[in-house]
Amino acid sequence: MLKAEIDDMLLFTNIDEVIEVKEQITCDFMELAKRKHSELVR
Repeated sequence: MLKAEIDDMLLFTNIDEVIEVKEQITCDFMELAKRKHSELVR
């Protein structure tokens, strides 16, 4: 998700929900990065 989209969401939604979404995106991204890394190492 783009930062602009997240900023837009801040205007309309509960801030806690937005933070939760950001954390989930970060988690998913880190998982993906770890997987890619382990594939490269193999």
